[in-house]
Amino acid sequence: MFNSKKVPSLKWWKATPNWGDTFSPVLFERISGVRPRHLGRENPRRLPNYVSMGSILSWADEQSAVWGAGFLSEGQELEGRPQQVCAVRGPLSRKILFTQHVPCPEVYGDPALLLPRFFSPALTGEFRLGVVAHYVDKGDRRLRRLRSDGDVLLIDVQGGVDDFVRQVCRCRAIVSSSLHGMIVADAYGIPAGWVELSERVVGNGFKFRDYFASVGKTTTKPMRIDEEVSAAMLLDAVDTAGASIDLDALWDTCPFKDLGERNGASGRGTRNT
Repeated sequence: MFNSKKVPSLKWWKATPNWGDTFSPVLFERISGVRPRHLGRENPRRLPNYVSMGSILSWADEQSAVWGAGFLSEGQELEGRPQQVCAVRGPLSRKILFTQHVPCPEVYGDPALLLPRFFSPALTGEFRLGVVAHYVDKGDRRLRRLRSDGDVLLIDVQGGVDDFVRQVCRCRAIVSSSLHGMIVADAYGIPAGWVELSERVVGNGFKFRDYFASVGKTTTKPMRIDEEVSAAMLLDAVDTAGASIDLDALWDTCPFKDLGERNGASGRGTRNT
C-alpha cells in the first residue's frame, strides 16, 4: 500500500502556524526526497497516509503508518487502528496504544531529534539564554522585560523553519513552554528547561512527560512562572542532562525514507547548512 507511486499523504496540523507542525512536511521531504500532500484529521477518501511529528497520534486511522507522533493527552482514542506503527514519541503514548490493543515496538523519538543529520547551523552560543514561548504564550507581558537584556534571545516558534533552528543554536541554554523548543535544543546538545507561563497549553503536560521519558530525563513538572521573570530565574529551570536515545533505531524504522527511490525521485536525505 505504501509503495504506491502516487503523491504520499502526510497528516499534520495546519490551522495555526507552529514550528513542529510546519516542520513535519519539511522533514518528510528532506528524508524521502518527495513533497507530501497535506491531509488533516479527516480522511474521507481513505487515502494511505503517514502520521509523523506532533501530538496528532489520535489522528491515525486504518490507512495510517505512524512514525514518531504522540498523543496530546491521556485518554485520547485513535480515529482507527493504524495499518502500521513504526515508532511513537514516547513510552506514555505507547502505553495508550496498548490500552487500545494496538501493537507498537519499543522504538521512541520525536523525528525532530534527527535534525542534525540534515541541517548543520553554526552553534555560536552568543546568547546566554534563549526563550521559546508556545504560540499561545507569545504575547505574555512578563516576557517584555527580557527584551532589554542583551544576553537573552526571544525566539519565535512561528518563525521560519530553518531560522528557528538557527536562533536556538545561537544560545548556550534554552527555556521553553513549547515542546519543540526543548526538542530542537536537545537535538543539538544545548541544555534546556521546561517552563510554564500559563495554563493555555493544552494536555496538562502529557506530551512533555512522554517526550522526557523517551530521552531518559526525569523532569515531571515545569517551572511555573507566576511573577516577573529574569534571565537568572529562568536559568534555574535548565536541565543540564542531555537526551539519551537510540536515534539509529528511530531512523531505521522510518517508513518513508526510501520513498523517493521507489518513486524515482532525484534525491533523498537533502542536507541544508
